[in-house]
Amino acid sequence: MAMSVALQRKSVARDLYCRPPRDLHGVGAFGLWRILKSAYGLAEAPRLWYMQAKDLLLACGFTEVPFAPATFVKVKKRGGKQTTVAILCLHVDDGFLAVEDGEEAKETQKAIDERFSIKEWIVIDEKPVAYLGMKISLQGNTFLNDMTDYVFELKEAVLRDRGSQNLDAAGLKEFRRLIAQLRWPVHLVVPELLCQVSLLAQRVGQATWSDLAEANKLLKALKSTATEGKAKLKVRRLAGNPELVTYFDAALGSSNSLAAQRGEAHFLVDPSVLTSQGKGNLLEFHSNKISRVVRSSMAAECCSMSSSADRLVYNMKLWDALYDGAVTTSSTWRQEIRARGHLVTDARSLYDHVHGSNHLAAERQTSLDILGIRQMVQEGLVSLHWVPTWRQYGDCLTKPMEDLLYVRFKNDGCLNVKQSPADAKEEER
Repeated sequence: MAMSVALQRKSVARDLYCRPPRDLHGVGAFGLWRILKSAYGLAEAPRLWYMQAKDLLLACGFTEVPFAPATFVKVKKRGGKQTTVAILCLHVDDGFLAVEDGEEAKETQKAIDERFSIKEWIVIDEKPVAYLGMKISLQGNTFLNDMTDYVFELKEAVLRDRGSQNLDAAGLKEFRRLIAQLRWPVHLVVPELLCQVSLLAQRVGQATWSDLAEANKLLKALKSTATEGKAKLKVRRLAGNPELVTYFDAALGSSNSLAAQRGEAHFLVDPSVLTSQGKGNLLEFHSNKISRVVRSSMAAECCSMSSSADRLVYNMKLWDALYDGAVTTSSTWRQEIRARGHLVTDARSLYDHVHGSNHLAAERQTSLDILGIRQMVQEGLVSLHWVPTWRQYGDCLTKPMEDLLYVRFKNDGCLNVKQSPADAKEEER
């Protein structure tokens, strides 16, 4: 749904004055205008619009998720149990509504129409809906996010020089533009290229003409991916009570780059994924430079594990709010989380350390990371699993490499956390 003139509908709560345009006739040289309503572009306007929208949505029966601003749920009690019947997210002056079909949908839409000036209601179905470069459609029980057209519209940067010379102002502007345009589709639907984009983005401060040429090569690779039909991602219906699985990995810096890189991929999965092969949906994925100094592979893996666990626990709490309407947060919120979370590593030594090895790591921060996750595992908050490297979805997020895992996952949507006998043979080989 699109809300018309959203940022111009809130009165200003304090006295604000401004000078009128100098070329405006009929206004004295020392005259001032008092601002009565917020106008688009003022720093105050988005906050005022959000405050008003929040009040109106509360009147519609929604409750804001306190740890996820601009996210609202509508909860009803059925059979003595809380049930989420609608979820609504605000994005600037747009709203995204997922609601139970039937009378609940009619009631919710009517309540919103009575309080908001809705420009247009758009239903997601088989016909793709364009939004911010994405084309979203519903194919049967599967949502499809297709960014192929957006990728094909991207333009290469103009190379006016070659070699290791630093970019001039115009070249740096082109470099920033291209990196930003690459990041958008890659960060949403092409995880296999995210590490390359991240590494180039880290070069902005000292970018050269060679870096700009590499960005052009990456654009060609992205367009080739789109040509093969891989610039899209599916969200499938899951069976049972979904659980959250997070793959994480890290790589020490090479001789060309002293910084280490970490990667993480978060999935919402069928419970069957933990015992055999099952369906899953990719929620989010990240590839970032490790900000602290790490002196070993173990230290890098622990840093990645710690940050991934933080995100996993947040996603677990958020899933409770969206799925069960559990929006309250008490002092014992970690013990009250209903969702089950799982971390997945390919580092056998890290797995052994977390599950009770008596040896402490040489670096103090590394030991603290291990002890923190060990406590989570012992409390039953999360579980830690091991998989061989060739089944680690975080691997290609830490280094430029040819990826097969995400290509296969995009086709069948299947995951398997438990090591199979075939995996064991492959690992020994």
